[in-house]
Amino acid sequence: MDDSTLLFSASYDNSLAVINASSGEQLCKLKSPADINCLDATSSLLAFGGDDCMVHVVRQEDLLVHGNKAPRATDNSHNGFVRGMRFSPDERLLVTGTNDNNARLFAVNEEVDGVSIECIRTFQGHRSNALAAAFSGDGTGVITGSLDSTVRLWDTETGTETRFFNGVEGSNGVRAVTWSADCNLIAYGTDGSHAIVLDVRVADSPVVLNRRSNRATGCTCVQFTPDGLGLGAAFKSQGGSVMDLRLGGVGDATPQLPLAYRWLSFTADGSHVAVCGRNMVCVYEVEGDVAANAAYHKVRTYSNHAATVVQTTLQPAMALPPK
Repeated sequence: MDDSTLLFSASYDNSLAVINASSGEQLCKLKSPADINCLDATSSLLAFGGDDCMVHVVRQEDLLVHGNKAPRATDNSHNGFVRGMRFSPDERLLVTGTNDNNARLFAVNEEVDGVSIECIRTFQGHRSNALAAAFSGDGTGVITGSLDSTVRLWDTETGTETRFFNGVEGSNGVRAVTWSADCNLIAYGTDGSHAIVLDVRVADSPVVLNRRSNRATGCTCVQFTPDGLGLGAAFKSQGGSVMDLRLGGVGDATPQLPLAYRWLSFTADGSHVAVCGRNMVCVYEVEGDVAANAAYHKVRTYSNHAATVVQTTLQPAMALPPK
């Protein structure tokens, strides 16, 4: 990691930390009146949401200069806790999931003096909390997962539901979703401790790539590796695994990332992965094939929070503030 890589982490201690990933220096910490449940970042923007039922978007440049006083765009369209969010590949849209059973689409406009957001679409259809949302690799589709144990695909432009998948038996809800960069595969994680991959070009029948033991308490994150050959998954009680999609079968891999109880996030080039759980974040250097038989070497541990860290991400920054 070079000195311009930023680490973002959100915690149940009602704070969000921004850290220079290389040096470990905390550059600023945002305080919130409620738990922060989710975040996402681009090279210039940061979005987060939580139990205040609001969506917040701030320019990183403003955040690093002004900290908590940085101007931010907010929206209170949700009628429940904000549980998941993702920027679109072109960084112009933001999709969110919430406890009011809906997902929402926001237009994001970066301006000279700040940023603005506008809710332009609502995706309605889930019968319980919409806990996760993400975009397809080309931005034309949205995927959502819900406590109603379904995964739904939507047309970004029209808001129309295009596909519907029932979770596996005993899944007890879907907590994590992702869509591959080539738009061919989707993956979701369930409360029943499954990480499941579907080829949306072929069939509706799920291929279970990893079925954890009954000791696990849910799959909270799924992320495709940047090379598209692997799937990273985080499990609350057992840490994280990176599975080789080329094997295509059922596996129960030993966790290579034992601290990934909540979330994991790869850098764009696949050279590093950040994981979180409990009250810390760890960054590992990836040696070898990300999807198969890679070695993970811990680079640094960040202890910037007093409670469980629920999400984290690594992003290159446009520019760090001068010393």
